[in-house]
Amino acid sequence: MVSRYDTLVVGRGMAGLPLALRAVRHSSVAFVEKETLGGTCLNRGCIPTKTMIASSTVAHQARRAAEFGVHVSAPDVDLAAVVDRKDRLVESIRRGSYRTVEKADDVDFFQAEGRFVGPRRLSVGGTEFDADRIFLAAGMRTAISRSTASTRRRTTPPGPCSISGAARSPDRDRRRVHRLRVRPDVPPLRTPGHRRATRPAAATR
Repeated sequence: MVSRYDTLVVGRGMAGLPLALRAVRHSSVAFVEKETLGGTCLNRGCIPTKTMIASSTVAHQARRAAEFGVHVSAPDVDLAAVVDRKDRLVESIRRGSYRTVEKADDVDFFQAEGRFVGPRRLSVGGTEFDADRIFLAAGMRTAISRSTASTRRRTTPPGPCSISGAARSPDRDRRRVHRLRVRPDVPPLRTPGHRRATRPAAATR
């Protein structure tokens, strides 16, 4: 069985969802996503990262409190609580994305993986879809640079994009980092071009 649409959008991120909502004004739309709505930015990119950085900023400011004449005990960072806070924020925004799709009556949402099986034809969860226009907004996935991987294997000298220390550390992409509940004990990672910045004295005031 083949379902026919004017427009097929694959990918639920910051491009895919607005595109589907815009296209439905003029055509029938199928919206396909195999994971959760929100894309990289919401689920494992900007928003969760900046939410966790906000917690680290608070801890950093607390450690500097004496510089401002405020005396407090050393902060104790509970990484599990930091991650829980991040998850609550992300989930609240994600629920808004699902509500938006539910309200768009003319957008047919399919939460399944889509694969091309022919020109302008996708197989989605066992059903085939034809469309005149197919938009791919599937984003990207993390990969280790070849020079870093070779450093880990120690077969060739590190290249300009290699990360010093990566050979001694387990792979930690953003998916893994955002789920850590205990601070890992790993060596600092620095690129070959890294230079320690010298902060002007005025910047510490």
